[in-house]
Amino acid sequence: MKRLVTIGAVCASLFAAVALGKSGGKAKGNEGRALDVPVSPAARARHQLLAMHHVRWVVGNITAARRGLAKLLEDGRAPARYRAQAALRLAEIAEIAGESRRALQLLARVKPLVGQGHALTLRADDRQKRIRSTGPLIDVRGPAPGTTLVGSAPAVAALFRRAERGLVRYHRVVVAPRLENIDTVLLTKRGALRAAVKAYQAVVERGDAQARAAALYRIATMYHHLAEAIAFDTPPELKRSVAERLMRKLRAKSARYLREALAYYSKATAVKESAARRWRALAQRERATLARVVTRKR
Repeated sequence: MKRLVTIGAVCASLFAAVALGKSGGKAKGNEGRALDVPVSPAARARHQLLAMHHVRWVVGNITAARRGLAKLLEDGRAPARYRAQAALRLAEIAEIAGESRRALQLLARVKPLVGQGHALTLRADDRQKRIRSTGPLIDVRGPAPGTTLVGSAPAVAALFRRAERGLVRYHRVVVAPRLENIDTVLLTKRGALRAAVKAYQAVVERGDAQARAAALYRIATMYHHLAEAIAFDTPPELKRSVAERLMRKLRAKSARYLREALAYYSKATAVKESAARRWRALAQRERATLARVVTRKR
């Protein structure tokens, strides 16, 4: 009985949300005329959250729920706490769908909305820790490391597998803004990058179209990842002048790595043979997104 009452209440909220949305935020009378009853942004956002909960868990339409929650998240008129809740629910859906990177991106939006120490921020932090506990390989763009190049010559496939092990070693070096090891970890990270790039370049030189596109794409993703990895806040114990110098240095390096990534994505998209179709499409998508970022940074 309790479950029936709960679902009934949610359905009522869903109906109210839909009615309010169609009437532009005003209630309607029996004859369909809008009544002069103001509806606050908070009430509208609350109804939308309830409606999307119903759509997700009762109706089972995940696509519609995602669309509605995304609309609420981007609604600048809605109160921040409701937008943060929308981000949390979208992250939950993304995590269940295996889209860990997208889930982390959504969770990162919670704190700017409601602030440090807020209950929603703490929930987002907990979920981020749980997702990241699977390890740094979550940050690998594209197919999982160790992907087999079906159709390539055995010698080329073996070279690619060796390079993929270098990709894993690169991603296992995690850059964290800790004062005591920041220089050391950056040197280690760049060393792992150089070794992996060298291994993939061997694939580019000797491989077929599929192998070339795959290797170029992997190189691009590592530069892309490193550009993002060094874009962190400096440790609070640093003096302001030292922190500012470090940030300028890191920003310059990040911009350079982004340009390198863009160049390698472009090389991957230039491999036109049909065998390279999968990797070319991945590179085209990343290049399109990154080109906008690089343009804004100039």
